[in-house]
Amino acid sequence: MPPQWLSLFVQIGGPVLLALFLFGDVATLPMELWDESRLAVNAVEMAMTGERLVTTYGFQPDLWNTKPPLVINLMAWSGQAFGFTTAALRLPSAIAAFVTVLLLGWLVRRVTGSLGAALAAAVLLAASSGFHGHHAGQTGDYDALLVLFTTGYGAVLFMLLESERPRHGLAAMAGLLIGLAVLTKSVAGIIPGVGIAAYALVFGRVRLWSGAREFALAGAIAALLSGGFYLLRGAGDPRYLAAVAFNELGGRFGSALEKHSGEPWIYLKYLAHSEPAHRWPLFALGWLAVAGAVAPWLLAGRERRLAWFALAQAAGVIAVYSAATTKLFWYVEPALPFISVAVALAGLGAVRWTRRFGTSAHRVALTLAGLAVAFAAAQAVVVRYALPAFADPPPRAFGRLIAAAAARGALPLAVLDHGYQNDAQFPNYAPTLRFASLVARRDGRRVDQVTGVDQAAATRFVGSCDPKTRDAVADLGPWLWAGDGCVLAARR
Repeated sequence: MPPQWLSLFVQIGGPVLLALFLFGDVATLPMELWDESRLAVNAVEMAMTGERLVTTYGFQPDLWNTKPPLVINLMAWSGQAFGFTTAALRLPSAIAAFVTVLLLGWLVRRVTGSLGAALAAAVLLAASSGFHGHHAGQTGDYDALLVLFTTGYGAVLFMLLESERPRHGLAAMAGLLIGLAVLTKSVAGIIPGVGIAAYALVFGRVRLWSGAREFALAGAIAALLSGGFYLLRGAGDPRYLAAVAFNELGGRFGSALEKHSGEPWIYLKYLAHSEPAHRWPLFALGWLAVAGAVAPWLLAGRERRLAWFALAQAAGVIAVYSAATTKLFWYVEPALPFISVAVALAGLGAVRWTRRFGTSAHRVALTLAGLAVAFAAAQAVVVRYALPAFADPPPRAFGRLIAAAAARGALPLAVLDHGYQNDAQFPNYAPTLRFASLVARRDGRRVDQVTGVDQAAATRFVGSCDPKTRDAVADLGPWLWAGDGCVLAARR
Protein backbone atom coordinates (compact mmCIF):
# COMPACT_ATOMS: atom_id res chain seq x y z
CA MET A 1 0.00 0.00 0.00
CA PRO A 2 1.36 3.48 -0.83
CA PRO A 3 1.76 5.99 2.03
CA GLN A 4 -1.37 8.02 2.71
CA TRP A 5 0.31 11.28 1.66
CA LEU A 6 1.31 9.77 -1.67
CA SER A 7 -2.19 8.43 -2.25
CA LEU A 8 -3.70 11.84 -1.53
CA PHE A 9 -1.19 13.54 -3.83
CA VAL A 10 -1.98 11.20 -6.71
CA GLN A 11 -5.75 11.48 -6.26
CA ILE A 12 -5.82 15.26 -5.82
CA GLY A 13 -2.63 16.60 -7.34
CA GLY A 14 -2.64 14.17 -10.24
CA PRO A 15 -5.83 15.50 -11.86
CA VAL A 16 -4.64 19.08 -11.34
CA LEU A 17 -1.33 18.39 -13.12
CA LEU A 18 -3.14 16.55 -15.91
CA ALA A 19 -5.51 19.48 -16.36
CA LEU A 20 -2.61 21.94 -16.55
CA PHE A 21 -0.96 19.75 -19.18
CA LEU A 22 -4.08 19.20 -21.29
CA PHE A 23 -5.44 22.78 -21.12
CA GLY A 24 -2.19 24.74 -21.01
CA ASP A 25 -1.82 25.83 -24.62
CA VAL A 26 -5.24 25.51 -26.25
CA ALA A 27 -5.52 29.32 -26.31
CA THR A 28 -2.10 30.05 -27.80
CA LEU A 29 -1.65 27.69 -30.75
CA PRO A 30 -2.78 28.93 -34.17
CA MET A 31 -5.90 27.42 -35.70
CA GLU A 32 -5.23 24.35 -37.82
CA LEU A 33 -6.15 24.45 -41.49
CA TRP A 34 -7.09 20.74 -41.69
CA ASP A 35 -9.74 20.17 -40.33
CA GLU A 36 -10.17 22.44 -37.33
CA SER A 37 -10.86 25.62 -39.27
CA ARG A 38 -13.68 24.08 -41.30
CA LEU A 39 -15.39 22.84 -38.14
CA ALA A 40 -14.90 26.29 -36.63
CA VAL A 41 -16.73 27.80 -39.62
CA ASN A 42 -19.50 25.21 -39.19
CA ALA A 43 -19.82 26.22 -35.52
CA VAL A 44 -19.94 29.99 -36.17
CA GLU A 45 -22.54 29.59 -38.90
CA MET A 46 -24.60 27.34 -36.61
CA ALA A 47 -24.53 30.03 -33.93
CA MET A 48 -25.49 32.71 -36.45
CA THR A 49 -28.41 30.82 -38.01
CA GLY A 50 -29.65 28.87 -34.97
CA GLU A 51 -29.87 25.72 -37.13
CA ARG A 52 -28.78 22.86 -34.86
CA LEU A 53 -29.45 19.84 -37.06
CA VAL A 54 -27.90 20.76 -40.41
CA THR A 55 -24.21 21.63 -40.55
CA THR A 56 -23.45 24.38 -43.07
CA TYR A 57 -20.47 25.91 -44.84
CA GLY A 58 -21.11 29.15 -46.69
CA PHE A 59 -24.61 28.93 -45.16
CA GLN A 60 -25.33 25.96 -47.41
CA PRO A 61 -25.70 22.33 -46.23
CA ASP A 62 -22.19 20.92 -45.86
CA LEU A 63 -22.06 17.72 -47.90
CA TRP A 64 -18.29 17.39 -47.66
CA ASN A 65 -18.31 17.23 -43.87
CA THR A 66 -21.20 14.82 -43.29
CA LYS A 67 -20.58 13.90 -39.64
CA PRO A 68 -23.53 14.35 -37.24
CA PRO A 69 -23.57 17.81 -35.63
CA LEU A 70 -22.97 16.93 -31.96
CA VAL A 71 -19.41 18.26 -31.87
CA ILE A 72 -20.34 21.31 -33.93
CA ASN A 73 -23.15 22.08 -31.48
CA LEU A 74 -20.75 21.83 -28.54
CA MET A 75 -18.28 24.15 -30.27
CA ALA A 76 -21.06 26.59 -31.12
CA TRP A 77 -22.38 26.63 -27.55
CA SER A 78 -18.85 27.11 -26.20
CA GLY A 79 -18.27 29.97 -28.64
CA GLN A 80 -21.53 31.63 -27.68
CA ALA A 81 -20.65 31.32 -24.00
CA PHE A 82 -17.00 32.38 -24.11
CA GLY A 83 -16.55 34.13 -27.45
CA PHE A 84 -15.50 32.64 -30.76
CA THR A 85 -11.82 32.18 -29.99
CA THR A 86 -9.64 29.15 -30.66
CA ALA A 87 -9.63 28.42 -26.93
CA ALA A 88 -13.43 28.36 -26.72
CA LEU A 89 -13.77 26.16 -29.79
CA ARG A 90 -11.15 23.73 -28.44
CA LEU A 91 -12.68 23.58 -24.98
CA PRO A 92 -14.98 20.58 -25.71
CA SER A 93 -11.99 18.57 -26.99
CA ALA A 94 -9.80 19.46 -24.03
CA ILE A 95 -12.55 18.61 -21.54
CA ALA A 96 -13.23 15.31 -23.32
CA ALA A 97 -9.53 14.38 -23.17
CA PHE A 98 -9.35 15.22 -19.46
CA VAL A 99 -12.45 13.20 -18.60
CA THR A 100 -11.19 10.24 -20.65
CA VAL A 101 -7.94 10.16 -18.69
CA LEU A 102 -9.85 10.22 -15.39
CA LEU A 103 -12.22 7.51 -16.63
CA LEU A 104 -9.35 5.25 -17.63
CA GLY A 105 -7.66 5.64 -14.26
CA TRP A 106 -10.95 4.91 -12.50
CA LEU A 107 -11.50 1.74 -14.56
CA VAL A 108 -8.04 0.32 -13.84
CA ARG A 109 -8.26 1.22 -10.14
CA ARG A 110 -11.70 -0.41 -9.87
CA VAL A 111 -10.56 -3.67 -11.45
CA THR A 112 -7.08 -3.99 -9.96
CA GLY A 113 -7.29 -2.02 -6.73
CA SER A 114 -3.85 -0.64 -7.62
CA LEU A 115 -3.36 3.11 -7.50
CA GLY A 116 -0.02 2.74 -9.27
CA ALA A 117 -1.52 0.85 -12.21
CA ALA A 118 -4.34 3.39 -12.47
CA LEU A 119 -1.82 6.24 -12.47
CA ALA A 120 0.30 4.48 -15.10
CA ALA A 121 -2.66 3.95 -17.43
CA ALA A 122 -3.78 7.57 -17.05
CA VAL A 123 -0.32 9.06 -17.57
CA LEU A 124 0.54 6.84 -20.54
CA LEU A 125 -2.69 7.83 -22.25
CA ALA A 126 -2.26 11.54 -21.52
CA ALA A 127 1.37 11.31 -22.69
CA SER A 128 0.38 9.87 -26.04
CA SER A 129 0.65 12.67 -28.58
CA GLY A 130 -1.93 10.86 -30.70
CA PHE A 131 -4.35 11.41 -27.81
CA HIS A 132 -3.46 14.85 -26.47
CA GLY A 133 -2.15 16.54 -29.60
CA HIS A 134 -3.05 17.54 -33.13
CA HIS A 135 -6.51 16.42 -34.31
CA ALA A 136 -7.27 15.26 -30.76
CA GLY A 137 -7.35 16.95 -27.36
CA GLN A 138 -5.37 19.99 -28.51
CA THR A 139 -7.58 21.09 -31.40
CA GLY A 140 -11.26 21.51 -32.18
CA ASP A 141 -11.95 18.22 -33.94
CA TYR A 142 -14.18 15.17 -33.57
CA ASP A 143 -11.73 12.67 -32.21
CA ALA A 144 -11.27 13.63 -28.55
CA LEU A 145 -15.02 13.41 -27.93
CA LEU A 146 -15.20 10.19 -29.95
CA VAL A 147 -12.49 8.63 -27.78
CA LEU A 148 -14.34 9.68 -24.63
CA PHE A 149 -17.53 7.93 -25.72
CA THR A 150 -15.85 4.81 -27.13
CA THR A 151 -13.74 4.44 -23.99
CA GLY A 152 -16.84 5.03 -21.90
CA TYR A 153 -18.96 2.38 -23.57
CA GLY A 154 -16.01 -0.01 -23.59
CA ALA A 155 -15.66 0.36 -19.81
CA VAL A 156 -19.41 -0.04 -19.26
CA LEU A 157 -19.67 -3.10 -21.52
CA PHE A 158 -16.75 -4.72 -19.70
CA MET A 159 -18.49 -4.21 -16.36
CA LEU A 160 -21.74 -5.49 -17.86
CA LEU A 161 -20.01 -8.64 -19.11
CA GLU A 162 -18.41 -9.09 -15.68
CA SER A 163 -21.65 -8.69 -13.75
CA GLU A 164 -23.40 -11.83 -12.54
CA ARG A 165 -26.79 -10.18 -12.09
CA PRO A 166 -29.06 -8.02 -14.26
CA ARG A 167 -27.78 -4.48 -14.60
CA HIS A 168 -30.29 -2.57 -16.71
CA GLY A 169 -28.80 0.74 -15.68
CA LEU A 170 -25.41 -0.26 -17.08
CA ALA A 171 -27.09 -1.49 -20.26
CA ALA A 172 -28.89 1.83 -20.72
CA MET A 173 -25.64 3.70 -20.12
CA ALA A 174 -23.85 1.57 -22.71
CA GLY A 175 -26.57 2.25 -25.27
CA LEU A 176 -26.47 5.98 -24.56
CA LEU A 177 -22.69 6.13 -24.97
CA ILE A 178 -22.74 4.09 -28.18
CA GLY A 179 -25.41 6.38 -29.58
CA LEU A 180 -23.40 9.47 -28.61
CA ALA A 181 -20.29 7.98 -30.23
CA VAL A 182 -22.21 7.58 -33.51
CA LEU A 183 -23.63 11.11 -33.18
CA THR A 184 -20.04 12.29 -32.77
CA LYS A 185 -18.39 10.65 -35.77
CA SER A 186 -20.85 8.41 -37.57
CA VAL A 187 -19.71 4.84 -38.26
CA ALA A 188 -16.38 5.47 -36.51
CA GLY A 189 -18.35 5.37 -33.26
CA ILE A 190 -19.05 1.64 -33.60
CA ILE A 191 -15.68 0.45 -34.97
CA PRO A 192 -14.30 -0.23 -31.44
CA GLY A 193 -17.27 -2.56 -30.97
CA VAL A 194 -15.69 -5.05 -33.38
CA GLY A 195 -12.99 -6.07 -30.91
CA ILE A 196 -15.39 -5.84 -27.97
CA ALA A 197 -17.80 -8.21 -29.73
CA ALA A 198 -14.96 -10.66 -30.39
CA TYR A 199 -14.01 -10.58 -26.71
CA ALA A 200 -17.63 -11.12 -25.65
CA LEU A 201 -18.01 -14.13 -27.93
CA VAL A 202 -14.83 -15.74 -26.59
CA PHE A 203 -14.93 -14.81 -22.89
CA GLY A 204 -18.50 -13.73 -22.22
CA ARG A 205 -20.71 -16.24 -24.00
CA VAL A 206 -22.57 -17.21 -20.85
CA ARG A 207 -23.19 -13.60 -19.87
CA LEU A 208 -24.32 -12.74 -23.41
CA TRP A 209 -26.95 -15.46 -23.19
CA SER A 210 -28.13 -14.70 -19.65
CA GLY A 211 -28.10 -10.95 -20.24
CA ALA A 212 -29.64 -10.98 -23.71
CA ARG A 213 -32.35 -8.50 -22.66
CA GLU A 214 -29.80 -6.06 -21.31
CA PHE A 215 -27.68 -6.13 -24.44
CA ALA A 216 -30.82 -5.77 -26.54
CA LEU A 217 -31.73 -2.71 -24.46
CA ALA A 218 -28.29 -1.21 -25.10
CA GLY A 219 -28.62 -1.84 -28.83
CA ALA A 220 -32.13 -0.39 -28.96
CA ILE A 221 -31.09 2.84 -27.22
CA ALA A 222 -28.05 3.22 -29.49
CA ALA A 223 -30.13 2.58 -32.60
CA LEU A 224 -32.85 5.01 -31.47
CA LEU A 225 -30.36 7.83 -30.93
CA SER A 226 -28.27 7.36 -34.05
CA GLY A 227 -31.04 6.20 -36.36
CA GLY A 228 -33.30 8.99 -35.18
CA PHE A 229 -30.77 11.60 -36.23
CA TYR A 230 -30.26 10.17 -39.71
CA LEU A 231 -34.01 9.88 -40.26
CA LEU A 232 -34.51 13.53 -39.27
CA ARG A 233 -31.50 14.83 -41.18
CA GLY A 234 -32.16 12.79 -44.30
CA ALA A 235 -35.84 13.63 -44.51
CA GLY A 236 -36.35 15.63 -47.68
CA ASP A 237 -32.61 15.72 -48.46
CA PRO A 238 -31.53 12.49 -50.18
CA ARG A 239 -28.23 14.16 -51.11
CA TYR A 240 -27.17 14.01 -47.48
CA LEU A 241 -27.71 10.27 -47.07
CA ALA A 242 -25.93 9.65 -50.39
CA ALA A 243 -22.99 11.76 -49.20
CA VAL A 244 -22.92 9.87 -45.89
CA ALA A 245 -22.87 6.54 -47.72
CA PHE A 246 -19.92 7.69 -49.80
CA ASN A 247 -17.91 9.51 -47.12
CA GLU A 248 -18.46 7.22 -44.15
CA LEU A 249 -19.02 3.79 -45.69
CA GLY A 250 -18.14 2.62 -49.18
CA GLY A 251 -16.01 5.55 -50.28
CA ARG A 252 -13.75 5.76 -47.25
CA PHE A 253 -13.28 2.01 -46.93
CA GLY A 254 -13.18 1.21 -50.63
CA SER A 255 -11.05 4.05 -51.98
CA ALA A 256 -8.44 6.50 -50.73
CA LEU A 257 -10.40 9.70 -50.21
CA GLU A 258 -8.32 12.79 -50.98
CA LYS A 259 -5.29 10.53 -51.63
CA HIS A 260 -4.95 9.47 -47.96
CA SER A 261 -3.63 5.96 -48.54
CA GLY A 262 -0.95 3.72 -47.07
CA GLU A 263 0.28 0.18 -46.70
CA PRO A 264 -1.80 -2.25 -44.55
CA TRP A 265 0.64 -2.13 -41.62
CA ILE A 266 0.90 1.65 -41.51
CA TYR A 267 -0.93 1.96 -38.17
CA LEU A 268 1.59 -0.35 -36.52
CA LYS A 269 4.30 2.00 -37.80
CA TYR A 270 2.37 4.95 -36.38
CA LEU A 271 2.28 3.32 -32.98
CA ALA A 272 5.95 2.38 -33.03
CA HIS A 273 7.38 5.54 -34.60
CA SER A 274 5.48 8.46 -36.03
CA GLU A 275 3.13 9.51 -38.77
CA PRO A 276 5.41 10.56 -41.67
CA ALA A 277 3.91 14.02 -42.21
CA HIS A 278 3.59 14.73 -38.51
CA ARG A 279 6.19 15.89 -36.04
CA TRP A 280 5.07 13.81 -33.06
CA PRO A 281 5.29 10.11 -32.25
CA LEU A 282 1.75 8.80 -31.93
CA PHE A 283 2.47 7.02 -28.66
CA ALA A 284 4.84 8.69 -26.21
CA LEU A 285 6.60 5.37 -25.55
CA GLY A 286 5.46 3.41 -28.56
CA TRP A 287 7.79 0.50 -27.90
CA LEU A 288 6.04 -0.06 -24.56
CA ALA A 289 2.86 -0.94 -26.42
CA VAL A 290 4.43 -4.31 -27.25
CA ALA A 291 4.62 -5.05 -23.53
CA GLY A 292 0.85 -4.90 -23.30
CA ALA A 293 0.59 -8.13 -25.28
CA VAL A 294 2.06 -10.12 -22.39
CA ALA A 295 -0.33 -8.72 -19.79
CA PRO A 296 -2.82 -11.64 -19.81
CA TRP A 297 -0.06 -14.14 -18.99
CA LEU A 298 1.11 -12.12 -15.97
CA LEU A 299 -2.32 -11.72 -14.36
CA ALA A 300 -5.29 -13.78 -13.29
CA GLY A 301 -9.04 -13.50 -12.82
CA ARG A 302 -10.74 -10.22 -13.56
CA GLU A 303 -7.45 -8.43 -14.21
CA ARG A 304 -6.54 -10.97 -16.90
CA ARG A 305 -9.94 -10.56 -18.51
CA LEU A 306 -9.52 -6.78 -18.57
CA ALA A 307 -6.16 -7.26 -20.27
CA TRP A 308 -7.73 -9.49 -22.93
CA PHE A 309 -10.58 -7.00 -23.31
CA ALA A 310 -8.16 -4.11 -23.81
CA LEU A 311 -6.09 -6.03 -26.36
CA ALA A 312 -9.19 -7.16 -28.25
CA GLN A 313 -10.61 -3.64 -28.45
CA ALA A 314 -7.31 -2.14 -29.63
CA ALA A 315 -6.66 -4.94 -32.11
CA GLY A 316 -10.17 -4.60 -33.54
CA VAL A 317 -9.75 -0.87 -34.17
CA ILE A 318 -6.35 -1.33 -35.80
CA ALA A 319 -7.51 -4.28 -37.91
CA VAL A 320 -10.59 -2.53 -39.29
CA TYR A 321 -8.76 0.65 -40.26
CA SER A 322 -5.82 -1.31 -41.64
CA ALA A 323 -8.24 -3.03 -44.00
CA ALA A 324 -9.75 0.29 -45.11
CA THR A 325 -8.22 2.06 -48.09
CA THR A 326 -8.32 5.59 -46.64
CA LYS A 327 -5.74 5.87 -43.85
CA LEU A 328 -5.17 8.78 -41.48
CA PHE A 329 -3.23 8.53 -38.24
CA TRP A 330 -6.05 9.80 -36.04
CA TYR A 331 -8.39 6.98 -37.07
CA VAL A 332 -6.80 4.67 -34.49
CA GLU A 333 -7.09 7.10 -31.58
CA PRO A 334 -9.90 5.04 -29.96
CA ALA A 335 -7.35 2.22 -29.54
CA LEU A 336 -4.95 4.33 -27.47
CA PRO A 337 -6.82 4.23 -24.12
CA PHE A 338 -6.96 0.44 -24.17
CA ILE A 339 -3.35 0.13 -25.31
CA SER A 340 -2.53 2.22 -22.24
CA VAL A 341 -4.61 -0.15 -20.09
CA ALA A 342 -2.79 -3.19 -21.47
CA VAL A 343 0.63 -1.62 -20.88
CA ALA A 344 -0.29 -0.60 -17.32
CA LEU A 345 -1.58 -4.09 -16.56
CA ALA A 346 1.58 -5.66 -18.00
CA GLY A 347 3.62 -3.43 -15.71
CA LEU A 348 1.45 -4.39 -12.74
CA GLY A 349 1.86 -8.10 -13.49
CA ALA A 350 5.60 -7.79 -13.98
CA VAL A 351 6.09 -5.89 -10.72
CA ARG A 352 4.07 -8.48 -8.83
CA TRP A 353 6.04 -11.29 -10.46
CA THR A 354 9.32 -9.91 -9.09
CA ARG A 355 8.13 -10.48 -5.52
CA ARG A 356 9.25 -14.10 -5.79
CA PHE A 357 12.84 -12.88 -6.03
CA GLY A 358 12.70 -10.94 -2.80
CA THR A 359 12.07 -7.43 -1.54
CA SER A 360 15.07 -5.87 -3.26
CA ALA A 361 14.08 -7.15 -6.71
CA HIS A 362 10.52 -5.98 -6.13
CA ARG A 363 11.67 -2.48 -5.22
CA VAL A 364 13.90 -2.32 -8.27
CA ALA A 365 10.95 -3.32 -10.46
CA LEU A 366 8.75 -0.68 -8.85
CA THR A 367 11.43 1.94 -9.41
CA LEU A 368 11.88 1.00 -13.07
CA ALA A 369 8.14 1.05 -13.68
CA GLY A 370 7.86 4.45 -12.04
CA LEU A 371 10.76 5.80 -14.08
CA ALA A 372 9.18 4.57 -17.31
CA VAL A 373 5.93 6.36 -16.53
CA ALA A 374 7.80 9.48 -15.41
CA PHE A 375 9.84 9.44 -18.62
CA ALA A 376 6.65 9.20 -20.68
CA ALA A 377 5.23 12.21 -18.84
CA ALA A 378 8.42 14.24 -19.21
CA GLN A 379 8.70 13.42 -22.90
CA ALA A 380 5.09 14.50 -23.45
CA VAL A 381 5.70 17.87 -21.76
CA VAL A 382 8.81 18.46 -23.90
CA VAL A 383 7.06 17.42 -27.11
CA ARG A 384 4.00 19.54 -26.46
CA TYR A 385 5.51 22.63 -24.90
CA ALA A 386 9.18 22.86 -25.88
CA LEU A 387 9.15 21.90 -29.57
CA PRO A 388 7.90 24.28 -32.28
CA ALA A 389 4.14 24.32 -32.77
CA PHE A 390 2.76 22.32 -35.67
CA ALA A 391 2.27 24.44 -38.76
CA ASP A 392 2.00 22.85 -42.20
CA PRO A 393 1.27 24.98 -44.11
CA PRO A 394 2.25 27.97 -41.92
CA PRO A 395 -0.85 29.67 -40.47
CA ARG A 396 -2.00 32.98 -41.85
CA ALA A 397 -2.68 35.47 -39.06
CA PHE A 398 -6.04 36.75 -40.29
CA GLY A 399 -7.22 37.45 -36.76
CA ARG A 400 -4.26 39.76 -36.12
CA LEU A 401 -4.78 41.46 -39.49
CA ILE A 402 -8.48 42.13 -38.81
CA ALA A 403 -7.76 43.32 -35.26
CA ALA A 404 -5.11 45.72 -36.60
CA ALA A 405 -7.56 47.05 -39.19
CA ALA A 406 -10.27 47.56 -36.56
CA ALA A 407 -7.85 49.38 -34.24
CA ARG A 408 -6.97 51.80 -37.05
CA GLY A 409 -10.49 52.30 -38.35
CA ALA A 410 -9.52 50.54 -41.58
CA LEU A 411 -12.90 48.93 -42.22
CA PRO A 412 -14.54 47.62 -44.37
CA LEU A 413 -11.54 45.47 -45.25
CA ALA A 414 -10.82 43.42 -48.36
CA VAL A 415 -8.40 40.54 -47.74
CA LEU A 416 -6.54 39.47 -50.87
CA ASP A 417 -6.06 35.69 -50.59
CA HIS A 418 -6.03 32.88 -53.15
CA GLY A 419 -6.80 30.19 -50.58
CA TYR A 420 -5.22 26.77 -50.26
CA GLN A 421 -4.77 23.92 -52.71
CA ASN A 422 -7.04 21.01 -51.80
CA ASP A 423 -7.97 17.62 -53.24
CA ALA A 424 -11.70 18.34 -52.88
CA GLN A 425 -11.37 21.00 -55.59
CA PHE A 426 -12.81 23.84 -53.51
CA PRO A 427 -11.93 27.07 -55.36
CA ASN A 428 -9.98 29.64 -53.31
CA TYR A 429 -10.49 27.53 -50.19
CA ALA A 430 -9.65 29.65 -47.12
CA PRO A 431 -11.54 28.37 -44.07
CA THR A 432 -9.30 30.16 -41.56
CA LEU A 433 -10.05 33.46 -43.31
CA ARG A 434 -13.75 32.65 -43.48
CA PHE A 435 -13.77 31.91 -39.75
CA ALA A 436 -12.05 35.21 -38.94
CA SER A 437 -14.37 37.16 -41.25
CA LEU A 438 -17.48 35.53 -39.74
CA VAL A 439 -16.33 36.41 -36.22
CA ALA A 440 -15.74 39.99 -37.41
CA ARG A 441 -19.22 40.02 -38.97
CA ARG A 442 -20.74 39.02 -35.63
CA ASP A 443 -19.03 42.08 -34.16
CA GLY A 444 -20.41 44.36 -36.87
CA ARG A 445 -17.24 44.50 -38.97
CA ARG A 446 -17.20 43.79 -42.70
CA VAL A 447 -14.32 41.68 -44.01
CA ASP A 448 -14.41 40.18 -47.50
CA GLN A 449 -12.12 37.73 -49.27
CA VAL A 450 -11.02 38.77 -52.76
CA THR A 451 -8.73 36.93 -55.16
CA GLY A 452 -7.55 39.87 -57.27
CA VAL A 453 -6.65 43.52 -56.76
CA ASP A 454 -9.34 44.54 -59.24
CA GLN A 455 -12.03 42.89 -57.05
CA ALA A 456 -11.02 45.25 -54.23
CA ALA A 457 -11.24 48.38 -56.37
CA ALA A 458 -14.23 49.73 -54.43
CA THR A 459 -12.61 49.08 -51.03
CA ARG A 460 -10.11 51.57 -49.65
CA PHE A 461 -8.43 49.26 -47.14
CA VAL A 462 -6.81 46.05 -48.37
CA GLY A 463 -4.81 43.46 -46.49
CA SER A 464 -3.09 40.16 -47.15
CA CYS A 465 -1.43 37.33 -45.26
CA ASP A 466 -0.87 35.27 -48.43
CA PRO A 467 2.80 35.17 -49.50
CA LYS A 468 1.64 35.22 -53.14
CA THR A 469 -0.34 38.46 -52.79
CA ARG A 470 1.39 40.50 -50.07
CA ASP A 471 3.56 42.42 -52.54
CA ALA A 472 0.52 43.39 -54.62
CA VAL A 473 -1.19 44.81 -51.54
CA ALA A 474 1.97 46.56 -50.40
CA ASP A 475 2.09 48.43 -53.72
CA LEU A 476 -1.47 49.78 -53.42
CA GLY A 477 -0.61 52.60 -51.04
CA PRO A 478 0.85 53.52 -47.64
CA TRP A 479 1.13 50.71 -45.11
CA LEU A 480 -1.01 51.03 -42.02
CA TRP A 481 0.35 47.92 -40.33
CA ALA A 482 2.59 44.93 -40.97
CA GLY A 483 3.33 41.88 -38.84
CA ASP A 484 3.04 38.11 -38.56
CA GLY A 485 3.55 37.81 -42.31
CA CYS A 486 0.61 40.14 -43.05
CA VAL A 487 0.35 43.66 -44.44
CA LEU A 488 -2.45 46.25 -44.28
CA ALA A 489 -2.48 49.10 -46.78
CA ALA A 490 -4.72 52.06 -47.67
CA ARG A 491 -5.40 52.54 -51.37
CA ARG A 492 -3.97 55.77 -52.80
